[in-house]
Amino acid sequence: MSIGIWEIIVILLVAFVVVGPKDLPKIARALGKGVREIRNFYGEVSESIAAKDEVAAINDVKKEIEDGIKTVNTYNPKTIVKKELDSLNPLSGINEEIKDLDNIKNELTKKNK
Repeated sequence: MSIGIWEIIVILLVAFVVVGPKDLPKIARALGKGVREIRNFYGEVSESIAAKDEVAAINDVKKEIEDGIKTVNTYNPKTIVKKELDSLNPLSGINEEIKDLDNIKNELTKKNK
């Protein structure tokens, strides 16, 4: 849908007759200013939507990177070897048992006082 030259001429003639030659430049300026403000507003809204889309894309990439880091950390050979060695060590759980015995000892000494 476009406006041709003849439609513009008809619109100008009607405006000239309705408004008059004295006020026509003022109305044309006001109309031009209004159109300019609408275009500026549309541009700002478009930029805002584009910025939100960019932020969402950046957050998606950030999440993918964080997931990748977590995956790499789970396959860290040092961690895997340490877990395996700890599971094979017969004294691996002795520290917790000593702490439990100390807690029992402390509770008994408190009761005896």
